[in-house]
Amino acid sequence: MRLGSKARIEELVAAYLKAVKAKLPAMTEARNLYDALVRPIGEAPQKQSLIIVRDGPLHLVPFDGLREPSGRYVAETRTVIYSPSATTFYLLTEQKPRPRIAKTALLAIGGIPYSRSPMNRSGLTRGYDRGGFVDIPSSADEVRIAQAAFAKKETKVLLGPSATEAAFKAAGLSEYRVIHLAVHGFADSTFPDRAALVLLSDRLAGEDGFLQASEIVQLRLDADLVILSALRYRCRPATRNRRASRTWLGHLS
Repeated sequence: MRLGSKARIEELVAAYLKAVKAKLPAMTEARNLYDALVRPIGEAPQKQSLIIVRDGPLHLVPFDGLREPSGRYVAETRTVIYSPSATTFYLLTEQKPRPRIAKTALLAIGGIPYSRSPMNRSGLTRGYDRGGFVDIPSSADEVRIAQAAFAKKETKVLLGPSATEAAFKAAGLSEYRVIHLAVHGFADSTFPDRAALVLLSDRLAGEDGFLQASEIVQLRLDADLVILSALRYRCRPATRNRRASRTWLGHLS
């Protein structure tokens, strides 16, 4: 089974992302990507789950949002599972069951006041555009909606000024079955290992607010689901490691 050329797929991805960033429906672009990436796989229509191992710019494409020939989104008809690699997926599925630690339903973080915080000054020193990190529209509402899906006593919410990196790390992450982050995320084209989620800093705790990939891999989690609902930033272009930066951002999510 052969897909289209790399150049053609990258062209379709660019068109889709352009439409999404312009807040257009992107229906045609989503259908074109489905035809290029999923439709050539003959078994796909009969499967209830799709396991996606992405590479390069495909890390920026939500396969759940592609449109099938019926006009429905993939998310409406099947489950999409993302994995960093086929080997990772195999090892995870072959793991023996272990005693569960997580007892609490939800930890959610959002509504971060980026525009009124020192994070923009810190971001500027790391190579971001002078426009800085903007507040994410309705992210506080998103967190409250997620909280409403569970019994309130089984949730913890970090909203607004309380959404610091220090508070997130101190929340007892292994206690939560679902972790929902409505925050900014970015990839650094020059230094891919600096890819991070952007929370708020806490000088007294010695945390700069940038939860980097190197820190994330050391967190103790026992969650069934981690949701990254993020706006994406990328540092000023540098072609040398652009592919690696996209890969790191994909792994953060």
